[in-house]
Amino acid sequence: MTQLLGEYLGATYRLAVLSSLDAPFPHIDSCRYFRLVIFLDDSQIADSDALNAFINSSLDAGARSVLCGGSAGEQVHNAFDDVIVERGEVNKELYDPEKGHFIATAWHDDEPVDEVLWQAVGLGMGCDDFDSHTPTIIVAVLATDPRIVEIKRLATDFISSMNAVVDHA
Repeated sequence: MTQLLGEYLGATYRLAVLSSLDAPFPHIDSCRYFRLVIFLDDSQIADSDALNAFINSSLDAGARSVLCGGSAGEQVHNAFDDVIVERGEVNKELYDPEKGHFIATAWHDDEPVDEVLWQAVGLGMGCDDFDSHTPTIIVAVLATDPRIVEIKRLATDFISSMNAVVDHA
């Protein structure tokens, strides 16, 4: 299940609090594809099987760009890239550079939460599989992560601030 955080310029922003990495990624009825922002730290990715289950589940649910934050950001990013390339050998719709099919991935493991959210929300990360003007952005975090309240507050405040700027323009 996800919680609506807000909307900005036609994009919908949602929060997914995950019970564990190996739990199925929440399905969003209103969207086929989405941008994923995931915050994970080193201690949360000790189980590589659970991490791979999360990656596959989020790709199956429609993640088409991924931004990884937290101290394990680079490791999670690399794991996503490995799975994407491996799956692309079978599913050319998921990854086929010759046809321009790709899933953009990036990481910010030394950045504070608000900077990672700015990268994801303010600048966006596009991909060829969905309309970049009306995306859904899902910010995901484990239920045991002490940053849940901070992440939710910063994302909500950021969206409100951006809407205020647009309203005054």
